[in-house]
Amino acid sequence: MHNNNNIHKVVVIGGGAAGTFAALSIKEVCPYIEVILIERNHKIGRKLYITGKGRCNLTNTNNPISKIVSNPKFTYSIFSQFTYKDTVSFFESHGLDIIEERGGRMFPKTNKSSDVIDVIYNELIVVLKLLVLFLL
Repeated sequence: MHNNNNIHKVVVIGGGAAGTFAALSIKEVCPYIEVILIERNHKIGRKLYITGKGRCNLTNTNNPISKIVSNPKFTYSIFSQFTYKDTVSFFESHGLDIIEERGGRMFPKTNKSSDVIDVIYNELIVVLKLLVLFLL
């Protein structure tokens, strides 16, 4: 049981793909924790806007472990816990259809990276009520 007199806070530095999903994951697993996301740019996911030539290549169906040179055992443990199917499921459960193209590349059906960022932003701010600080 959680004691409301002892509030826990977590600060995540960086509003890119890794930082936003870290913040989302923390809040999902421990909803009572206050999560603060700090980003130095004026919006989250800035690099996501340019991935896949502006279409946002979300994930890939190919097994990435075979391409890892150093410490494949560590990498396997990560990819076995969160697969490309989990990524697709997250976005589709939030109303963003995903399509697969040649080479196993996965994109939003709209072909707009801004739709991916909108899903992430909405989940962070509106649903989970995370505090996002922009350091400009």
